[in-house]
Amino acid sequence: MKVVEVSCFNPEFPEIFPWGRVDSILGAVVAADIVNHIEHECRKRADKRGLVPGLRLALRILAEHVDY
Repeated sequence: MKVVEVSCFNPEFPEIFPWGRVDSILGAVVAADIVNHIEHECRKRADKRGLVPGLRLALRILAEHVDY
């Protein structure tokens, strides 16, 4: 089953998904790196939601290709 098909995956905030549990080690490592960038950007801004649409898009694309 792909990550996008899992009920707990939220495409609006894909960084809150437990990426460490995906079947691909490379997918988990890449996702963790992207999540770290999102968290860093959100810490830099007063708006905690952050304007990181490109990074969230990258996680949504990864979710379409990685199995859970």
